[in-house]
Amino acid sequence: MIMTRGQQAVLLLACLAFAASGSAVGQAQDPSSPPPSPQAQTQPEVSQRVHVSSEITSGQIIKRVAPRYPEKARKKRIQGIVDLAAEISRDGDVTHLAVISGDLLLAQAAIDSVKQWKYKPFLQNGQRMDVETEVRVAFTLAQK
Repeated sequence: MIMTRGQQAVLLLACLAFAASGSAVGQAQDPSSPPPSPQAQTQPEVSQRVHVSSEITSGQIIKRVAPRYPEKARKKRIQGIVDLAAEISRDGDVTHLAVISGDLLLAQAAIDSVKQWKYKPFLQNGQRMDVETEVRVAFTLAQK
């Protein structure tokens, strides 16, 4: 295979970085050093978060609090959808929300509402998982 000098340089840097990390296969261990303790080999449990579609998570809601229509938005006759990015803990609590889209006059009411929602814990292979998903909150004025 023919490589340009730039490609050769990138390959060389990658090899040097790999060697410096000590990850080489069959790397010899210093016989005078003691074996690593079992505690050193145990890594702390890392919170795993999975992305789950809004269609699935909407069926997992066990407590939904309707948003209060902001008076300013009502007076201006503003309606619409607020889309939020949500993180749900392994216990089903909403832990983080961010606005993806929607009118700013409606966004805070959507956040205040969804913060109070509760979900069934999401299980993957029998383990409770943290979830990231999207939540859609609709604001519609009654027709007079």
